[in-house]
Amino acid sequence: MFKIALRCHASFSKGMGHVYRQLHLAKILCDRGMEIAFFVSNHPPSLQLLRKENFCFQITEDDEGLPKEEKETFDAIILDLRDTQTNFIHDIRQRAKSIVSFEDLGPGRNYVDLLIDANVDPQESDKVKSSVTTLFGLPYCTLAPAFAEFHQQQRKFSSPLKSLLVTMGGTDPNNLTLKLAEVLCRIEKKLTVRFVLGPGCKGREEVEKLILRNLSFKILTDVSNMAELLYRHQAMFCSGGVTLHEALAVGTPAFVISQVPHQQDKTLPIETSGAAVNLGLAGDFDSDKILASVAISKNQLESMSRKGKELVDGRGIYRVADAIQTLISR
Repeated sequence: MFKIALRCHASFSKGMGHVYRQLHLAKILCDRGMEIAFFVSNHPPSLQLLRKENFCFQITEDDEGLPKEEKETFDAIILDLRDTQTNFIHDIRQRAKSIVSFEDLGPGRNYVDLLIDANVDPQESDKVKSSVTTLFGLPYCTLAPAFAEFHQQQRKFSSPLKSLLVTMGGTDPNNLTLKLAEVLCRIEKKLTVRFVLGPGCKGREEVEKLILRNLSFKILTDVSNMAELLYRHQAMFCSGGVTLHEALAVGTPAFVISQVPHQQDKTLPIETSGAAVNLGLAGDFDSDKILASVAISKNQLESMSRKGKELVDGRGIYRVADAIQTLISR
């Protein structure tokens, strides 16, 4: 049996996207007979999620690879940290036969065995040392298996919009959920809006009070099937993180407000393809742009849905799992 260590960052500022992504991958690898151990930051919502899913974990300091007091070795260590340093990779190399890294833009990425980044153009592989195998581009979006299933479903849209989803990440550090609710309250036409409140949602009580005053608004928590939820709505507001890729996979048109600059970098080429509407960074929040987005036509929605599905088919997690299995089986 292969032993895999999954090392993820999670915090109020970084969100929970790293943990969710690796949780989906861990389930696939477990189904293939591998033994999984998580090493995560001391972020209570993330720890609660791992407990719920019955995965073993150890709390690890952010600047650590794996706990120094333990000497257990692994067939592979999978990193979902961003911006690793060279000495960091060299240190954990002593604990694993192979190293896999996700969305790593630091100098350490030149010393891993497998580098995965759905946000990077495949042609940029030549910017990484030739000893590193790269999986670059949207075909390697690592989403829950359900997204491949809902990718196949037909979509129907209407104008004006009838249903809208708002999901700004597990922590929503810029309090965008509340800001969007305040703007959407001003819409007079009948529009059902569901707000997903992540486990670390900022200003949760204030958000709940506002949403519960509007009969066409509803709060959702502890969502078990994000693919189905996205499929059931005609459009959505999201940040430029993993949720944007999820929306593309099921063909749900996305209006994107990025929480951090690197999400904006990811959103711009998707907007250029016609698959999403880029509303800028959280600090540039514009109520008029929000209202204009909701007034989108049926033809525009259909076009965005079609182009989104062309970009992401939902099967990236299987491609990634295959590559990891091939790496550790050498």
